[in-house]
Amino acid sequence: MERKKSVAGIVYSDSLILIGKRLPTGSMASKWEFPGGKVEPDENCKEALIREFKEEFSIDIEVGEKIAEAEFTHKGVVSDLFAYRVYFLNENPTWVLSEHEKIKWATIEEIKSLDFVDSDLLLIQQIEKKLAHEK
Repeated sequence: MERKKSVAGIVYSDSLILIGKRLPTGSMASKWEFPGGKVEPDENCKEALIREFKEEFSIDIEVGEKIAEAEFTHKGVVSDLFAYRVYFLNENPTWVLSEHEKIKWATIEEIKSLDFVDSDLLLIQQIEKKLAHEK
């Protein structure tokens, strides 16, 4: 069976994580998520995150270490989801939203209470453990 790869970018600052609310159309309309998306056949996970942040927000990033991973099935296709730390190259980026109706900074506890994309929720416990000692 073919496996797909997806990536999520975890931007963490002052005990808050950047999340986006999807546009009100499509299969996951208006759900919250970590920024990211599918890894194309000709790219690796880090290249995919750089591309996704550019496409979704017009933001340039640096990709750090992998901090979480999970497996999920969507419409009969098994996918591996990898979460990486992400850092802005510009300290005060100008956001252009193309695939989200809004973005916000949220605590782990707030993320657990939001209507979040199921696959991203699989990462929460690992992310919480990894970031527990950081600010």
